[in-house]
Amino acid sequence: MRRQLQPKAASNTASTVNTARGQAPAAARFDSGRSSFELTGSTRARGPNLTGESPGAPVLVQYQPPTPTAPGFTPVTPQVDSPAFGGLSLGELSHQDGTSYSQRVAEVVAGTVPGASYCAATAFDELLEALPQWTTAESIDAVLMEHRVRSSGAIWDQLVESGAFGEHLGSGYREGLDPSSGGISEAELPGGQPIPVELDSGGGPPLRFEATEVEFALVPNQLSSGGAVSTLESLEDMEVGEMSAVIMRPLNYGGAAANNVTGHWVVVERTEEGYRLTQSAPEDWALLGGTSNDSAQGGVYVHEFTGDSALEDVSTYIHAEAQYSAAQGTPNASAGMYAVAVLRPVLPPDA
Repeated sequence: MRRQLQPKAASNTASTVNTARGQAPAAARFDSGRSSFELTGSTRARGPNLTGESPGAPVLVQYQPPTPTAPGFTPVTPQVDSPAFGGLSLGELSHQDGTSYSQRVAEVVAGTVPGASYCAATAFDELLEALPQWTTAESIDAVLMEHRVRSSGAIWDQLVESGAFGEHLGSGYREGLDPSSGGISEAELPGGQPIPVELDSGGGPPLRFEATEVEFALVPNQLSSGGAVSTLESLEDMEVGEMSAVIMRPLNYGGAAANNVTGHWVVVERTEEGYRLTQSAPEDWALLGGTSNDSAQGGVYVHEFTGDSALEDVSTYIHAEAQYSAAQGTPNASAGMYAVAVLRPVLPPDA
């Protein structure tokens, strides 16, 4: 039995953050007024410079104490709000200075274009900073070069091949991915247990995850805030400091990855005040179709969701971005369905 999600009223949280302070040439600090983290200076921004320790899952992050460094993030206020998702919370939104978004994965890995970032690279780098035992920078680079822009599709293929979603019905839908009831549904995981998945590196150590939650829906003909409302329970189950990756995967109606439509990776952290979502994305994806004067080339964004509605706000934002990217994120292509999967990083056996 799949849990059917019921819409609730969307939040109207303002998309602003406080400015970081101080001076230093080698690093950039993000300071929301509640928590701080540092980004080391390099041609390839590898994500928040966090120190982490954990005897195993769940992944717990130990934040570095604040130190004076150069401002590294600029608050983002949309100049034009999303035409489809107006009123939906983007969280307190900021853009990392000097970063841009690129799907030229080889250039991102090599660092030949200073500040160029890619969604999977940013997600993997953040997980590594939080959990050094998980993998190495070299393994991340090998995985990125092996999968290029297909890493979310590779994860989704494994979820389908696990048999978790059953066989095709007469309707053409898979039994466990039947969206005919309408709205957003949660796929039932076999025995209620996470599904192990991994990204191979072409001979080296893989990046290991377990899928703790999968939600799916038809891509609405008319995008709207109400059609994206969700509550991702596995995010609610995280402890403060814990971090998970989330993939947004466009699908065809048979439940397979729509390989002509671009997928996406983000990471979500549980904070003392709510949730922090970090991503590398085109500007229109991050702003759900809106525009700003601060980040026209896209890049690395941080969204802080706080308050009593933080879980619903971050969950709904994830579904809204998944719907927007599946419908409008790839030129001359769109998908009929999409899925969101929460992925918890898994330590290698010898960690």
